[in-house]
Amino acid sequence: MPGRTGDERGIKGVRGEAAVAALRASIERYEEIRRAGASA
Repeated sequence: MPGRTGDERGIKGVRGEAAVAALRASIERYEEIRRAGASA
């Protein structure tokens, strides 16, 4: 049981990190587009 929960937590951790990285990238892209639109 403990080993299985550890594996699940590891998979969720990797997925969570990937989701956070994708979210940060999309936020940065959105802010860049907003800045470009405001300056244009």
